[in-house]
Amino acid sequence: MRALLASMARQLTLSKAPALPKGMKAPAVNLPGQAAFNKASSQLQGLLGAAPGTAPALPGSEIDAQFAPLRDYVGTGGPNAAGAPVDLTLQLLNQVQQQLAALAATAPGSGAPAAPAAGGDPASLLQGEAAHDPNPVSRWLNAIVATANNLRGGSAAQGAAAAFNGAGGPAQLCQQAVVGRYPFDPSASQGIPMGDFAHLFAPGGLLDQFFSTQVRPFVDMTGATWHVQAVNGVSPPVSQGAVAEFQRAQVIRQLFFASGGTVPSVQFSITPVNLSTSAAQVTLQLGALNVVYAHGPPVPTQISWPGSDGMQVARLIITPASGGNPVVLQATGPWALFRLFNQGSLRQDGSSDKYLLDFSQDGQEASFEIEAGSVFNPFAPGTLQDFRCPSLHG
Repeated sequence: MRALLASMARQLTLSKAPALPKGMKAPAVNLPGQAAFNKASSQLQGLLGAAPGTAPALPGSEIDAQFAPLRDYVGTGGPNAAGAPVDLTLQLLNQVQQQLAALAATAPGSGAPAAPAAGGDPASLLQGEAAHDPNPVSRWLNAIVATANNLRGGSAAQGAAAAFNGAGGPAQLCQQAVVGRYPFDPSASQGIPMGDFAHLFAPGGLLDQFFSTQVRPFVDMTGATWHVQAVNGVSPPVSQGAVAEFQRAQVIRQLFFASGGTVPSVQFSITPVNLSTSAAQVTLQLGALNVVYAHGPPVPTQISWPGSDGMQVARLIITPASGGNPVVLQATGPWALFRLFNQGSLRQDGSSDKYLLDFSQDGQEASFEIEAGSVFNPFAPGTLQDFRCPSLHG
């Protein structure tokens, strides 16, 4: 490329007399009639307003001026001279070639980041170089960068899809453990096992690890809603819809793994605030913990789920004042607490961390105030039910 550009620069330098073959002498300057011609030329320039002593423009000088940037870019030291601006271009082209060769040699889904960090990317630097290089070099470089970015974008998408859908990726477990299972499907009889829940959503779990290694550079997380973004001209390997699911997964991680551990836990307080006048007492049994209210002053109780006993049984008992049969609502299993709360009606009470839980059964009513230990409330409608397994295709 350097030799080609140097040859072009020489061919486009038209005002400079070509070098004479070896042994040939330059023609004499004082040819017959030369003095008369010079005198007439000076008189004509005076009539035309040319400045005295101004030499006439040499043939080809306009073309020389047009292509002066190309000569400066190549340098005047010949095709093998160093230090010209073209040297930086050649260096960046070599780096882009090495980058594409490395991508071609990398197996899809190897786990490496799909794109380099912004700032030192060879293709990005080459595009910046093209912005102030002369034509036709600028056009060539922009075409090379566009092709390289298309190749890298395809490689990033293929790599992300292979990592997500392949062995050890999140796709298989997510489909088996989330689809058709409680709490993601509120009507499902089977729940997601706690071990699978942690394996998917915990810090460093399958979804978190995949997002960090394959997707994170391509996501703008600065706003309330995450958005895909290109990196160094490389298109994101995931769709906006998939990014929305990864954001929901992060919310679940913040809610159930706030301490940073790998065991899900939720802390909240629950306070009885209302009971039917026809009822003598309401008892909320959460595993080994009982919350009892009998029309006295409301007292909050701190709850840690799932607790030391796993909280496998959750039961609401409303005892009628007349002494008849109690009203009983019950749920069992590792998600018993959430299943019981689903049998009531949950509504926000002024802030994102505070909800009112109303139960109404057989003419009896009881209400509880639930306040989460943070601004994120795990009982907020849609937190778990709205999550869907991301879909990635290379």
